[in-house]
Amino acid sequence: MLAAGGQYFHRPELAVYDGQKFDYHNSEPWSPGRPTIVFIGTVPFGLTVYESTEHVDVTYEWDSPIRYVRASEAPAKRRPAWAGAAPTYKEHMPSGRLAVRVYSPHGRVRWEQHWTEATAGALMHKVTTIVREVEAIVPTIVQRREEAEKASAIERERREAQYREHERQELARRRAEAHQASRQQLLAIVDNWALARRIEGFFEDAERRASSLPDAEHTAMRERLSQARALLGGIDALAHSTRGNPPTSARETRRRRAGCVTRGATERHVIDTRRSACAFRSMFIGKKRWLRGRDLNP
Repeated sequence: MLAAGGQYFHRPELAVYDGQKFDYHNSEPWSPGRPTIVFIGTVPFGLTVYESTEHVDVTYEWDSPIRYVRASEAPAKRRPAWAGAAPTYKEHMPSGRLAVRVYSPHGRVRWEQHWTEATAGALMHKVTTIVREVEAIVPTIVQRREEAEKASAIERERREAQYREHERQELARRRAEAHQASRQQLLAIVDNWALARRIEGFFEDAERRASSLPDAEHTAMRERLSQARALLGGIDALAHSTRGNPPTSARETRRRRAGCVTRGATERHVIDTRRSACAFRSMFIGKKRWLRGRDLNP
């Protein structure tokens, strides 16, 4: 029977002669779309029937549909005396004898055995012997398959544990990064607030000194100090702390990286201003292109 479409059975590459190797550049010349599977009880076996080869002397016929021909079967051709005898090469050629390969289609159980007939047609007399030998190997295949499944389960558990450990370390790293970022942000707020305190002390001293000035100069100086204070900001610690982002958790940090966090009012204002500037610039460029084709001097 052919393997069903929903079932996966591994079919190893078929080497038709000893020493044949397959790699990235030299792959198997042909393979079926689905392997042929036979069952002995509940144990599946893959079945392949192919023609064996012989390593014989051949000649190369460039003007023939079959380029390599056995030297013993090559037709005699008239050749000039100076050309000498036709060169021969060693190649693997079809032998006309069939062979059977039985293998384990389980991906983790490597087992296969070949039977090749000595003369053409002798394989039919070996069918009973082949079946008995395959039946005898069934307990070994079952044991090796169970061992492979246990090893696969252990490997799967190891990979899952490794993945969980990686996720734990990644979460700890993100939490440490979020904590460090929040600490740096808080220190920056404290530094800004301390600078505002020093600036406010300067303004208080300036106002105290300006109080001794005449009324006209005193009024002008107070107005200038008020404008300078408004330009630099006050010393309200709450106002300075709300200007920055609050300390965030690892989950909020991931959401910010993914773009799932609602933007603040200041950030929205900056983005809206940039969008407006881009829209105005596009409109202005479009207007210039429109005017470029018009006659502005009637």
